[in-house]
Amino acid sequence: MKDIVWSTLMGVLIALVIFCAIGVGFDLYQGGRFQLAGYGFTKMVLASVAVGIGFGAPAAIYRRESVPGPMRVVFHMGIGCAVYIAAGFFAGWIPTSLGPLKCALIICGQLGFSFLIWLGFLLYFRGEARRLNERLRRREP
Repeated sequence: MKDIVWSTLMGVLIALVIFCAIGVGFDLYQGGRFQLAGYGFTKMVLASVAVGIGFGAPAAIYRRESVPGPMRVVFHMGIGCAVYIAAGFFAGWIPTSLGPLKCALIICGQLGFSFLIWLGFLLYFRGEARRLNERLRRREP
């Protein structure tokens, strides 16, 4: 239970940091004219929290040694990406007015971004494991 709570909190934190960074980027790109109406900001914050929960809580599966590695990835990314797509429609990140092809392209872009973040974490934790193993090897007689 502690693992799920920790993973969820970290997921929400990361999602909100990414949301803020992207929001600042849009504001700078549009010269300070980036505006949201009709509770747009509230919807986006709630969607970001949902995405954080959707990716964070299932990440606890990586601590289960009994589950094969590929199944952990499918479980984690499957739930996370499903929540991400639902939140994207809710918050307007995937504007249906653009038509199905553009919506599919936006979804592919968002999923690609999610997998890049996942890959970053994978490489980070593999590096951590390598460094720890190296330190353990140096301690052996």
